Amino acid sequence: MHLSDCLALANWRTLAAIAQTHRLAIGPHPTRPELLAALSTELPRRVASLHRAGLPQVAAEALAALAVADASASLPDFVAVYGSLRGLTGVKDEDPRRLARQPQSITEWLIFHGLAFVVPASERGQSPLIVLPDEWLADFRPEPSKVSIDLPGEPVQWPEPSLALAVYLATLRATPSPLLKSMRLPATTLQSLASLLGQPTNASAADWLGLARFVAFLAWRLGLTLPQGGRLHPSPLAATWLDQPLAARRADLWRAWLDETDLPTAWRRHRLPAGTLRDPAAFTHRLLDRLRTVEAPSDTRPRPWRALDDLVPIGDPGRLIADLVPWWAIENHPDLGRDLARGMLRGPLAWLEAVEWDDTPTPRWRLTDLGAWYLGLRGAPPPASFSLHLSVTFDDDGVDNPPLTVAPGPPLISLADWADLRHDPPDEPWPPRLSLTRTSVTRGLRRGGRIEDLLRLLTTTARPAPSDALPSTLRAWATPHAVLRLRQALVLGAPNEAHLEGLLRYCTVRRSVIRRLSSTDIEVEPASLPNVKSTLERLGHSLAVSAPDITTGPPPDRHRLSLDVAELAWLLTALEGYAELARRLGLPPPPAALADRVAAHLDPLAQASAQRAAEHATEHLDRTLRDLDPALAPVPADTLLAFLETAIQDNADIHMRYWTPGRPAPLSRIVSPRRIEWHGDTPYLVAYCHLRRDERTFRLDRVLAVGPIQS
Repeated sequence: MHLSDCLALANWRTLAAIAQTHRLAIGPHPTRPELLAALSTELPRRVASLHRAGLPQVAAEALAALAVADASASLPDFVAVYGSLRGLTGVKDEDPRRLARQPQSITEWLIFHGLAFVVPASERGQSPLIVLPDEWLADFRPEPSKVSIDLPGEPVQWPEPSLALAVYLATLRATPSPLLKSMRLPATTLQSLASLLGQPTNASAADWLGLARFVAFLAWRLGLTLPQGGRLHPSPLAATWLDQPLAARRADLWRAWLDETDLPTAWRRHRLPAGTLRDPAAFTHRLLDRLRTVEAPSDTRPRPWRALDDLVPIGDPGRLIADLVPWWAIENHPDLGRDLARGMLRGPLAWLEAVEWDDTPTPRWRLTDLGAWYLGLRGAPPPASFSLHLSVTFDDDGVDNPPLTVAPGPPLISLADWADLRHDPPDEPWPPRLSLTRTSVTRGLRRGGRIEDLLRLLTTTARPAPSDALPSTLRAWATPHAVLRLRQALVLGAPNEAHLEGLLRYCTVRRSVIRRLSSTDIEVEPASLPNVKSTLERLGHSLAVSAPDITTGPPPDRHRLSLDVAELAWLLTALEGYAELARRLGLPPPPAALADRVAAHLDPLAQASAQRAAEHATEHLDRTLRDLDPALAPVPADTLLAFLETAIQDNADIHMRYWTPGRPAPLSRIVSPRRIEWHGDTPYLVAYCHLRRDERTFRLDRVLAVGPIQS
């Protein structure tokens, strides 16, 4: 049916609603001929513009269904799938100003935009039809079916997740983020982060923006960022987390992504794929279970991945993944499971390097070795296949300072105080480079740093060693921006010089003088001010006090201490770390009330971050001490577990040399092993200790030697 026939069969109210939706120039009370004339000329142009801009996915599917059904379908059947339709019959005293209303279904949305029309059936007594005009048929006819879960173009090389997190934390440190909106970063900050992570070459800009949202989500979930004054800053745990081995960082990232604590709200806030579902965790675990059950390829040739052909069969991509969402969720969207699976494969699973796209010989998704380790299909993580370093360059013409390289770990966050993250060259956006400029060095000086701090940082973290000309270059940059110190002085002024000389004869006044400022003014030590005041009053002098009021307020150098959230988190980390050291070394513990007062100003997430940072610091100290003292090196975990399992099965006693923190030397014990327990990732041995004559629990990474009992 042509467009002119559809318009002729539509009533006045439908025509006026279409004209008002497209904002056509109509009078306050247009007649039917005026509406027909305006829509006949303008509607094809408006629909073509709407098609080029892109339709909502559900609307495009509804139009494709009409195009497949010979451009018409029964209105009741169409409404049953795409939603109800309110009456559009004419009413008395019709007024186009009262026609505006939001469509409550896809059916109404199509009619209000003039994409489909409701016409009576050709035979009397049959239900009306919803018709797609012939002029729109070619634009909305669906293309031949193909694999829709794909990655167009060449495969995308996404940044390694923990390195992307390091760049994100360095960005927050260099330029504090704008004010948060409902604990969510603004779009401008996410776009800036996406530009640092990479440029949209063979992947769309939306994919890179999604990666930026995912990186911000992981940093928040791991406790690597803390809000301070409505802005985000790196937490005390950030540097410790970046200092971990790569396998530990990968395991933390996988657990943080699937942590079900507040999962629906967190995914929806950060706009992650499947975040719109009521239970995104269930959908994700169903998809991961599908990945686990995929069989190996039929041929026996070694491959670095497992095939996902059964997950995405060629020609019917939605057959095996349509059941990933409940039936009631796909009643109005049959391809919801396929679309969400595509978003998950293109998004978090690809960003975490669990899957990759392969187009030879047939395009398909494949599970990587790292993905097999994530899903528990292999015992050990694959070795790192990258060695990434960031370059540090100096933007100063005429100075010979070759580029330096630095590993993207904890030093990167400290260097971000002094350098800017930029792309060099522009056609290779990843990884960015650290650029030292006059402006960036000035920023570090304003934050209280010194050039010596920057030189020490470059000397200890950058390779090769900085050139001899670098210190003079940096000091030359800092000279015009020298730090000026402004401090408050207590000035005692006399009426004239002779009067001041008379006051200086008294020992109390003379001892309190810091220096003489003029012939009548001297600077007085604040701590000795009460004695000077009482001496002058005893001599009969009166004091005229100017602000600050020295009679009522405290001395200026004893103002109230004010700490922000990030500083309180660092203070709590130091207290927790010292409490652990004091327990091990037998020193007096810090006051518990002090830690409670500090923790009262922090939310639970910040408290947990400080606790984990202190635990990481003490564990790092243990490893360092064991490396320095070979006698404190533990037995390898695999060897120890195998020996203990054999002893438990044989019900045999064993000899063990065990180190306890806080004791001056390890103790030799004879124990009867009972069982092995795991608390998190740490194994423990439960055994009867013949030395203590009681059942005790021993941490296996503190066992220094073990062997059978010699007869």
